[in-house]
Amino acid sequence: MAYTIGYDIIVNDENVEESGLEYEGRCDSLEENIKRYIILLSKIKNEGIKSGAASENLGRFLEEVNSLKGEAEILAEEMKQCREAFLQGIDEADCYLY
Repeated sequence: MAYTIGYDIIVNDENVEESGLEYEGRCDSLEENIKRYIILLSKIKNEGIKSGAASENLGRFLEEVNSLKGEAEILAEEMKQCREAFLQGIDEADCYLY
């Protein structure tokens, strides 16, 4: 039996909302872990490995890790916007039901 695309789709709004919020929570957690990691790397560089090739390499690595700061927050915001747009689109598409 052939169906028009979307004709037999059931969307669980609550599940979409919960999944999106879980993703955002994981992004927040990742951001916090990155900040803690940067603190630990900085401490090792400043107090443990103060000079030499290892210190220089650690410094470069620390710069790369620093570039990750804020990325998880951006991902969380993008997820929020996608989730809201998706749910709004579904609500508009099925407005005749409610």
